[in-house]
Amino acid sequence: MKKVAAMLLAAALLISGAVFVFGSSHVAQDDPSGASTVVGTDSSFRAGSRILASEGADNGDLPSEPKNVILSPSGNTFQVTWNAPDYTGTSSIIEYRVFWDMVPGTRTYSASAGTSLTYTISGLAESTTYYISVAAFNSGGQGPFSSEVSGLTAARLGEPSAPMVVSVVSGPSYNQISWSAATDTGGIPLTGYLVYRSDSPGSEVLLADTGLNLSYNDTSVVNGQTYYYVVKASNGIYEGESSDVVQGTPHTVPSVPEQVQAAPGLKSITINWTAPYDGGSAIDGYLLEYGTSVNDLSHSALTGNVTEYTLLGLFDGTFYSFRISAHNSAGFGQASTIFQQTTFGPPAAPMAAATSGLSFVNITWSVPPSDAPITEYKIFRGTVSGELAAYATVNETLFFNDTMVTNGLEYFYAVAAVSDAGEGAMSDVAVAHPTALPGEITDLQGQAGPMTVTLSWSPPADGGASIIAYNVYRGADEGSLAKLAAVTDMTIKDTSAVPGTAYVYAVAAVNANGEGQRSMVTATSLYPPPTPTDVKVVRSGDSAVITWSMPEGNSSSGEVGGFVVYRAVAGSNDDVIGLITDSGARSFTDINAPTGSSSYRVGVLNMDSSISPSVSSLVVLEGTESGLNVLLILLPLGLGGAFLLIFLLRRKHNMV
Repeated sequence: MKKVAAMLLAAALLISGAVFVFGSSHVAQDDPSGASTVVGTDSSFRAGSRILASEGADNGDLPSEPKNVILSPSGNTFQVTWNAPDYTGTSSIIEYRVFWDMVPGTRTYSASAGTSLTYTISGLAESTTYYISVAAFNSGGQGPFSSEVSGLTAARLGEPSAPMVVSVVSGPSYNQISWSAATDTGGIPLTGYLVYRSDSPGSEVLLADTGLNLSYNDTSVVNGQTYYYVVKASNGIYEGESSDVVQGTPHTVPSVPEQVQAAPGLKSITINWTAPYDGGSAIDGYLLEYGTSVNDLSHSALTGNVTEYTLLGLFDGTFYSFRISAHNSAGFGQASTIFQQTTFGPPAAPMAAATSGLSFVNITWSVPPSDAPITEYKIFRGTVSGELAAYATVNETLFFNDTMVTNGLEYFYAVAAVSDAGEGAMSDVAVAHPTALPGEITDLQGQAGPMTVTLSWSPPADGGASIIAYNVYRGADEGSLAKLAAVTDMTIKDTSAVPGTAYVYAVAAVNANGEGQRSMVTATSLYPPPTPTDVKVVRSGDSAVITWSMPEGNSSSGEVGGFVVYRAVAGSNDDVIGLITDSGARSFTDINAPTGSSSYRVGVLNMDSSISPSVSSLVVLEGTESGLNVLLILLPLGLGGAFLLIFLLRRKHNMV
């Protein structure tokens, strides 16, 4: 009876436009957009956008909503992907359903994705926005819908839009056409751009297919003739509308300037001319080539678009040869014939130089050639090269001392001579850097060691002049400082320090201006570490084992960093055979002990890895099976009453 009721209910829903799915069967309903929607489920049905569990379903906890629903549109289809719900309910997920409609919040159409996390909706209407959500099902029924997402299907295929911003750059025998990409491709990717050309607007014919390039260089042109261009986009099916018409005229270089004339001036020649034909492109400047010989026009000047120019800085009373050519975007045209003119003018430029020191700059110069007596000199100054201003005037002297300067700042100077003929050209720029004494050094450190004090520091400000040395002073106090050394490094080891004596050290930087302020530190050198005692050597086969003891030091002694073991074979100097960095070590094995007479000593290694003067005085060789001759020699060392005890051993027979 229940099954009959369910079938009647399904029939009623089907008549009303709902989709009914019974058992494991699927019922298809046509989507008004043209899509075929299929809903698949087990023992459930859908009415509108609501899904109900059938009687046979387990009504346990339902799953939560699917997460991160993403649409990937392609034409009139959507690929829908999502993540599984955070909670599946009391049973596993048996199905996902995708719902969509063209109205937000409604879910007229749906399809089953099974247990997959992706589904493709196809056959949708063009240029239409769809609203899509996903729900999960377990044996208890449908869980809540996911967040609704929307997407727009592609438009119907058609013509691309016209390219925009079409421009032409013309040059000698070419027109360069450029444009921006079409904003609408007609629904499919563009295949290229078509360039049309004509001699008059409105009659353009196809010139080139540029592919997807956004420019085309038309070289099949005649200079001086105007060409008209339009550009169209193509998607392989449709050719779009034409762009705006643009025009370009390839052009040539200008012709020769005419009516060239020249007038002499003070160390100058002023040249004027009539502008020539521009070749189809505006003249943007002229090139003046000149020199003191018709065969040597090695100097040049570029002017703007003017018809008069003055050559400056020329020699007095000298014939100059020159010619002129016009320039446009196509290049330089043919030069004029060579003209000549003689200069006259004021004094030549002096030769100036600048020297600097502590808070001053001294400028000197030579007397320049002049057609008339020089009456005065003008000094120009600036802090930027090329931006000099009149600064001072002197009469017949050939120097100027500038004390209105800031140390460390760079100054630029030039000098010009003045006569009755006028003011001459400025000298070459002379550069100067007034300087100061160095600053005070920083981070001065005094590190005490056995019978030494090591100083180190960081460099100061140099005052504008390179530091050439550091003066180091030492004394019992600040009032008794005496120069100890001058160094170029930023460290010095005082090896003449008396152990246990406190010293005041001062260090000052030196540059070309003198010595800067001193920085001071106090340090006391240490006594050497105690000397190893009770040194013994015992032979064991081919080896010798050296042992020793260490007396207690005091607070003024250097700290022991390790030990050095020496060996000397009869007739040779000591060799280091062991370097021990363990301050607690009290033995060392010489695995290559010689078979003849030999001696051993043990020294102390300071914490800074230097070898201390604390070296044992005991020399021992002992331990044979054949017997030994032993000679003991006790020699005074002169340090604290210690003695050198030497065992000289000679085997009676072969060494073991």
